[in-house]
Amino acid sequence: MSGKLRVSYDALDALSTKVTAAGDDIEIGSKIEGGQGNAELGSDVVSGALRDATVQQVQRSKIAADSIRDAGAFPTSVKRSYADADAAQAQAAGK
Repeated sequence: MSGKLRVSYDALDALSTKVTAAGDDIEIGSKIEGGQGNAELGSDVVSGALRDATVQQVQRSKIAADSIRDAGAFPTSVKRSYADADAAQAQAAGK
């Protein structure tokens, strides 16, 4: 049984973006900051976030968000690894 692994670099980029954005979604502090800049949603977002947020919750959500953002870098590192391997293989084939 023989097969080739096909890697979609666009899919890896999209995955990285989605995972990183999930970190932004759960971080209470970013909701507060984002709400302050958005006149339409600002009052709802800020008041809701402030109502729910304590210093401890903000710290915990930041730690979780940072961990998720770090996980978002994984697909990019996979892409880089495969791209390097593809380049090395192409260079070897050219010699």
